[in-house]
Amino acid sequence: MIARSLADTLSRDGAPACIIQFSDEPGDPRESRTVALGTQIHGIELPHAGCAAVIDQLPHIIASAAQRHAHVIVDMPPVAIPAAARLMPIADHFLALAEITPRAAQNTRSLRQSVTGGGRSFQDVRFVLNRATFDTRSQGRAREMAAALCIDFANVLPDAGPVSDLGRIRPGTALAQAVAHLAADLAPTRQSGIRAA
Repeated sequence: MIARSLADTLSRDGAPACIIQFSDEPGDPRESRTVALGTQIHGIELPHAGCAAVIDQLPHIIASAAQRHAHVIVDMPPVAIPAAARLMPIADHFLALAEITPRAAQNTRSLRQSVTGGGRSFQDVRFVLNRATFDTRSQGRAREMAAALCIDFANVLPDAGPVSDLGRIRPGTALAQAVAHLAADLAPTRQSGIRAA
């Protein structure tokens, strides 16, 4: 949902966006196109991310999409974390969405191992706190998690609450505004950019 909303926001300036996502099913890649509300979004759904052949082809798929789209967003599931070091050199931004959960902490540690093991700097990863609540206890837990993992949250996305019937973020909500702010931070890069999320 965050990747789709980010693509919607980035493509509002008339520059088409592409979202590359992974299916839970094996099979061939599927493509789709959505044109609505002044946006143009092209979607590529790849077979299950656990398939080594798909991960090996990912840099080529991203490069091909970047030739046709101003913005390319790769929505990577945790199982694709080992590919992170190979994707970072071709990304303008590498975002890691994290929640305040033990699983997110484990994924962050795996990401650090993949990135540093691939000779990249872990400082190139931009962490975004997802589904944040703003009570004192949650803020304290977020600070503790960031300190324990030696990371900083560059952006905070609040909990979405109810979403629309189409699974999209409701316009005008705090989450929609936070995603728009994140998109504004990302947009000033080169015209044909790749964003991994």
